[in-house]
Amino acid sequence: MWGEIEMNDDSKYCNNCGTKLREDGEFCEECGKKIVRVVKKKSLDEIEKEIKEKVDAEYRAKQEQEFRKQKEKELRDQKERKIQEKKRQKQAEQQAEIDAAERKRLEQIEKEKRKEQELREKRRREQKERFYSDLRNKRTQKILAVFLVIILIILIVPYAAIQIMTMQENQRKSEEAERLAEEAERIAEEKRKDEAAAEQLWVKTFGGLGNDFQDMGGSKVGLTSDGGYVLTGATDPFHTDVWDAWLIKTDENGTEQWNKTFGGTGQDIGHCVAQTKDGGYIIIGRFSTTNNLFNAWLIKTDENGNEQWNKTFSGSSDTMAFDGCQTTDGGYIITGTFGLIKTDDKGNEQWNKSFDNGGYQSVQQTADSGYIIAGGPSLVKTDINGIKQWEKTFENEYFSSVKQTSDGGYILAGSSEIKTDDHGNQQWHTELLGARTVQQTKDGGYVIAGFTSDGSGFLIKTDSKGTKQWQKSYEELVWSVLQTKDGGYILTGYGDSDGDNDIFLLKTVGRK
Repeated sequence: MWGEIEMNDDSKYCNNCGTKLREDGEFCEECGKKIVRVVKKKSLDEIEKEIKEKVDAEYRAKQEQEFRKQKEKELRDQKERKIQEKKRQKQAEQQAEIDAAERKRLEQIEKEKRKEQELREKRRREQKERFYSDLRNKRTQKILAVFLVIILIILIVPYAAIQIMTMQENQRKSEEAERLAEEAERIAEEKRKDEAAAEQLWVKTFGGLGNDFQDMGGSKVGLTSDGGYVLTGATDPFHTDVWDAWLIKTDENGTEQWNKTFGGTGQDIGHCVAQTKDGGYIIIGRFSTTNNLFNAWLIKTDENGNEQWNKTFSGSSDTMAFDGCQTTDGGYIITGTFGLIKTDDKGNEQWNKSFDNGGYQSVQQTADSGYIIAGGPSLVKTDINGIKQWEKTFENEYFSSVKQTSDGGYILAGSSEIKTDDHGNQQWHTELLGARTVQQTKDGGYVIAGFTSDGSGFLIKTDSKGTKQWQKSYEELVWSVLQTKDGGYILTGYGDSDGDNDIFLLKTVGRK
């Protein structure tokens, strides 16, 4: 019942009697032997095994941690998708209500139009009846006049001749009065139709939780060959002050078909968009570089908005492109803070020209294959190679848009609406603050879109002399307008929507 017994350091049972030992006990409670713990030296295999088990345990722990993080991310993404789905459902419900209200309003307009048409038809019948009645009376008068002329010839030829001339003059005046009345009625009807063409048909908004907007430059909406529309601007979806150029394609009813974003980690914006001859699209804008400067930017996509190539053009300071278009040779012309840059059909620079102003916002290829550019107070005309032919400066003016007119002259809009001849000489001038774009309409007049200093958008229609015919006002900023094939107008801009800015597309009724 005494003595010592050697045991391994990790043994839990007595080697003599097999009794379980107390932890840290010096004697076996059963046989009384003193426990002498012997530290067993581990072999190299055991050490390697322990290390391997430890590494495996750490790897499994890391895998479990990554698995938990992945699950947490999936849960967050699932929650975010549910939030987005609820928002889309809410937007769809709101849009459905808006569409229903719009259909009801259009039905009321159509009902009023039918009623007005019936009244016009009634007036036309009455006028027709009066016309035939007057015609019968005139025939009777002519017969009587013949007899009277015969009598007068018999009695006194000179007096008869005077009476005949007086009757003819009265008849001519009567016919002229009828013609003028018909012309006045036609003009009034044209004006009524034109004003009706400016009534809102539908409006669509595009944007998410962040800020979506448009900035200075050329047309931010384009007509597409399938009857739809294409828009550009910028989006900051997460309020991080990181902007991406945005390209949105819709059908003819403004329903989004797809959208694409382009950019890096800076403030990248699309200032102008147009469809190209191959059915794709170009975006002209600005791109942020890593050294906090802006480069002029030209992006080419296919018909589905997938980028095919993009080109940047830089200078010693900020270089931004505001407007551009495809040229007759299949290349591209762009303008901005630099003047003019001409590229081939792959966006490779062919030549560039700078001018005194250096801040041009609008460019168009002219009928003689040259170019017209406007910006600040300047209007510059070049030949096909960008060589300046003439330049006009208008003091105290600021131009945002220029278009060549059907008579070969030019229409400018910005702080004023100015019409020039083909050499830039002013023909007439109308005060107009805040204009962003101008276009000649099918009737030879002009339509101008923009916004005032208080942020109210406007659409103004003038005749060919700049006389205002009508004006529409909007709560949002209006940046661009184009006349559509049906004689109506398509507008784009942006405004506040639930605390964030969203881009909108608005279509007017059009002419019947």
